[in-house]
Amino acid sequence: MEFFCYHRDRPGSAALRGELLEEHWSYMDRFTMIARGPTMDGDTPTRSVHVVDLPDPAAAPAVTGTWSSASAPGNRPTSTCRPDGTS
Repeated sequence: MEFFCYHRDRPGSAALRGELLEEHWSYMDRFTMIARGPTMDGDTPTRSVHVVDLPDPAAAPAVTGTWSSASAPGNRPTSTCRPDGTS
C-alpha cells in the first residue's frame, strides 16, 4: 500500500537537519521507498516528502514518528502520512 508522507521541519532546525541527515537516511532505508527528498525554500531545505510502500495503515506511524533518540524533540512537529490518492 503506497503512502505519501509529508514532514515539516521546525523553524531554525537547518543545522540539526544537516547534522542528523545520514542517521535519518539510515532509518528511512528500512522502508521501501518509491520517492523521497526535501522541499526547498531557495537553498534551504524546509520539509521532507516520502512516498513509501507499507504493508498497511498501522505501519504509517513508524514513518511519521521520531526516527532517532538523537534527534531533538519536536524536530518534525508536523508529519502526515496518508494512503496515496487520499486527501
